[in-house]
Amino acid sequence: RSADYHKKKIKTPSIGELYSCLQVDVLHSSKRIPRMSSRVQLPEVEYAYDDDNQPKTWDAPDIFVVTLSLPLETKGNTEESPCLTISAYFGMTQETRKVLRCITSPDFSMSNPAFRDNPKAK
Repeated sequence: RSADYHKKKIKTPSIGELYSCLQVDVLHSSKRIPRMSSRVQLPEVEYAYDDDNQPKTWDAPDIFVVTLSLPLETKGNTEESPCLTISAYFGMTQETRKVLRCITSPDFSMSNPAFRDNPKAK
């Protein structure tokens, strides 16, 4: 949404993605598989630039998982029916990390050129 969406009700396109898709798994199983993200080894995400490994100052995850279970039968208990489980793994982009590091730093100011000159931060 645009910054003044509440007044003008005009949506604007996103400047870019906050996360990029790292991997997608599709599984066929005899029944639904709950909590898929706890059952797999998450892909590694390495960042070319990370302020000399300074600790994160934000709460957003580096990786998140979206899982969709599609029952293949419509009759009976869908928890016990064959299904497809589609899991997509998303990693935070380097640019998103830079913006988050900037806006969560103790000396953050909107007049900071590192923030002001970044189109993703507006």
